[in-house]
Amino acid sequence: MKSLTIGKDSEKAFDDAFNFTMLQEVGNWNPNLDDVKQGLCETTLQRLRTGYVNHPQDPGGETKFGIAKKSHPKIDIKKMTLAEARQIYLSEYWNKLNGVSLELRGLLFDMAVNHGVKKALEMLNQSDFTVLGLCQIREEFYKNLGRKKPVFLTGWLRRNEACKKQYQSQSQG
Repeated sequence: MKSLTIGKDSEKAFDDAFNFTMLQEVGNWNPNLDDVKQGLCETTLQRLRTGYVNHPQDPGGETKFGIAKKSHPKIDIKKMTLAEARQIYLSEYWNKLNGVSLELRGLLFDMAVNHGVKKALEMLNQSDFTVLGLCQIREEFYKNLGRKKPVFLTGWLRRNEACKKQYQSQSQG
């Protein structure tokens, strides 16, 4: 996999957005643990730490670090390391949001990870370009989606609230 770099002005913003999104994707997130870095998922604890799941109702299929097999069919999800996941997030999500202000970029990054870059940008264009406006549009999206997949709705709404708190407080300084 080709290694990508970013400018120093957005490197910290990417790290912050990545770690916050991993907290949403994985839950108990600690990227400094060796088994997390290696992407180990053999034990129950390792699966919890890397977010490895293969839920029968999740259309994305096998997933680790929030990277789904359906979206990345050529990747061996079970063997993927944290460094490989970061590169995917950087190239396929963060760098595709280059035109977005850093104030909204962290939230939009989480949205792109969860809904795809195209859908996240559509939601941005439907919003008033504020954190609150984006989160309101996202909440409606989740509620509509939840009619088809109610098993995930509570978690989606919790994620949206966490994003609203995180990025609204950042935008207010």
